[in-house]
Amino acid sequence: MSNKMDRVRRQQEAHIKHFASLRMSTNTVAQSEKVAATKTLQNEYIAQWLELSDFLNLDECQIYEQFLVWEPEVGGSIDRISTMVGESFKEFAIRDMDKLDTLREDMIKEAGYLAEEIGLRNNAEVLSEILYTYGNLFIEKSEDLTLDILPNRYVTLVDDEQRIVSAVRGEFPENIIMKANKLVLYEGRYGQRIINKDKFIHIKYKDTPIFWNDSRGRQTFGVYSASPLHRVIMPIWRKRMTNLADVMWRFKNVPREHHQVSSEMFSLDKYIGDNNTKRAAANAEAVAFLTSYSAGLKNQVSDQGYATLDTVKIEMIESHNQYMQTNELIDQINQEIWTAMNMPKSMITGESTSSYASELVIANYVSQKIVQISSKIKPVILSNIRQRLKLINSAFPVDELDIKIEMNMAATKLETLRQMAIMGQLKVFTDDEIRDEDGYKPLTDTQKAELKEKAKQEVDMKQTALPSGNRVDGTKGAKPPQTPQSDVQHSNDQSTKNTRTDK
Repeated sequence: MSNKMDRVRRQQEAHIKHFASLRMSTNTVAQSEKVAATKTLQNEYIAQWLELSDFLNLDECQIYEQFLVWEPEVGGSIDRISTMVGESFKEFAIRDMDKLDTLREDMIKEAGYLAEEIGLRNNAEVLSEILYTYGNLFIEKSEDLTLDILPNRYVTLVDDEQRIVSAVRGEFPENIIMKANKLVLYEGRYGQRIINKDKFIHIKYKDTPIFWNDSRGRQTFGVYSASPLHRVIMPIWRKRMTNLADVMWRFKNVPREHHQVSSEMFSLDKYIGDNNTKRAAANAEAVAFLTSYSAGLKNQVSDQGYATLDTVKIEMIESHNQYMQTNELIDQINQEIWTAMNMPKSMITGESTSSYASELVIANYVSQKIVQISSKIKPVILSNIRQRLKLINSAFPVDELDIKIEMNMAATKLETLRQMAIMGQLKVFTDDEIRDEDGYKPLTDTQKAELKEKAKQEVDMKQTALPSGNRVDGTKGAKPPQTPQSDVQHSNDQSTKNTRTDK
């Protein structure tokens, strides 16, 4: 019976040891997998940014679109700009309001309905975003009056179709292209189409003529506009390299613990045999101890303490390398990006260390910039609305239709109201001129009567609130009591009298 019990006990001990070895093996594998996964994650992160930053082998349109999608400063700026452009499109009107009649009023109302139907503001956002990203906007005119945006990457402009044939042969004439008479879509590719000048619209971010090589290598002058994002290629390139260097440096220089085990435990005098035997035995025990000790650290949580013998000493190893402040450098590069895009940081992030006067100047500039971009898109949208109105009523004088563009930031709005208040105090401007300063229409007779009634009610309320004491010199209000001393304190110059009810 005892032999049977011993055999069972030995089997149980064997199972326990086997389970423990499996668990230790599993933990060791899991830990090694975590380490490998961390290294893989870092390598994949770096590889992804290196692939995106291979600017020498990327098409310019690919670079611009990548900035729009991946770069916070660029994408945020363009998003804010396009939103403000959409908001800058206000109500419809006619150029000469003196001609306003029933027909023209109906035309303005129908234009408003059409604007909602086609999503005018949304279209303005889309068109402005493409224009600001690529510097060029290509639109094909459709028979159903829809605006078909063409992909910049596959568009080329030529003055003659012979240029297309020459490019296929690898021949490039010395004379440069200066006229955009034909638009070629997918030139040299499957599905190539040639669109005549009257069938497409080309809007340039800047009309300043510059030399530019198209995607086929032909030199042009005054045909294309440079993209605003072209100026940020080098700063973003440098910023990405700085970020990657920072990632690798920080991964390499994470503070680590150094657990020092006293070598006295494995001195040769504790072993028997010749020197080689002693060294082998000491080395085997040292390796076994370190392996066991390291295994106990692998599953330890970050806030857990250590329980060791006095033969173990734990110290922190930190990097002593002199490293440049990365954040300051990145902030400097970001400032270059804001400058290159003509978009102040405060307009995007809402943060600024500038004074109110400086922010007012910035707000005025941004408003002008938004109006400028909107004015480039306006002819396309307005022409489309006019064509649609003609289909509704051919008698509409669509050539007189206009759309108001206006963009006032909060700071400029307050400044405009302050100027209007000053204009009112000067007494040399009419009410209509003051209202026109902020784009308000002249008051109607009904509005004027309403304002007069409000003013009368305010005067009656003030008179009711005045004390009913002594009333002198025929005035309705009571004079404050005066003494020789208080008379000096209560000045009665003309400006004070204008603001008092007891004058």
